[in-house]
Amino acid sequence: MSGPSNIADVLSRLSVSVPKAFDEAEELMVGEITSSAAPAVAQKWQEIQDANRTDELMTRIAEALELGGADELPLPYRMIFAEFCFVDGVLLRVDRIVVPQSLQQRVLALAHEGHPGVRIMKEHLRANVWWPKMDSQVEQFVKTCRGGSLISTPNPPEPMMRKELPARAWEQVAIDFLGPLPEGEHLLVCVDYYSRYLEVVEMNDISSASTIRELLTIFSRYGIPESLRVDNGPQFSSEEFRTFCE
Repeated sequence: MSGPSNIADVLSRLSVSVPKAFDEAEELMVGEITSSAAPAVAQKWQEIQDANRTDELMTRIAEALELGGADELPLPYRMIFAEFCFVDGVLLRVDRIVVPQSLQQRVLALAHEGHPGVRIMKEHLRANVWWPKMDSQVEQFVKTCRGGSLISTPNPPEPMMRKELPARAWEQVAIDFLGPLPEGEHLLVCVDYYSRYLEVVEMNDISSASTIRELLTIFSRYGIPESLRVDNGPQFSSEEFRTFCE
C-alpha cells in the first residue's frame, strides 16, 4: 500500500481510471460546495488538499476508490463508501466535504463562533461537512467551551435545600399532574415523602372538584396527611381546594 505522502500519485491515477477530469462542471460543483459551507467550514480548498496529502486515511480511501474495494477501510467509511468521490484532491460524501482529522478541531471552532449552541451547530455542520462521530465531538466541544458556558449559564443555580425526612409514612405528601397524555388524559400523582410510595390516578377531568374526589378516595385508604405539597396549578389554587385542605 502506498504511504501517506503518495496521495497525489494515487489521485492522479484515479482521475485516469475514472474518466472524471476536473472540468468546468466540477469547478462549478466545487464553487457551490465551498460557498454553501462558509462560514461553518471556512477552510480554503487548498488547505483541505494539503491536509489530505499527508493524511494516511485519505490515501487509503483514494486507493480504495481506484481499486473499487473498501474492505480495508474503517467501518464508518466502509458503510458509506458508495457515496464517496474525490474532486481535485478533496474527498466528498455526495455534496459534503469529508474533513481530514487534522482540520476537524479547527472546523468545530469556526462553526462555534458566536456560541450558537449544540442543535444549531450540528444542523449547520451536517449540511456541509462529515466525519465519523461528528455529532458527539460537537457536544463535547460545546460542553468544554468556557465562553459558551458563561453565556448559557450566567447565574449559578441555587443550592438544593434538603428536606428533613418525616417521622412516619403518609405524614407529608406531594401531589401533581402529569400530562396530557396522547389521548388527552392526565395522571394525578401522589408521593409519600417518607416511603417514596406512589399513588397514580388517571383522570380526564382535572378540575378542583374532581381532584378533591380522587384525593378523598386515596385518603380513605391511607389516612389524612399532615401536609400537602402542590404547585401553582389552577385546581390547587382555587378557594374550593383551599377549603378542602382546611
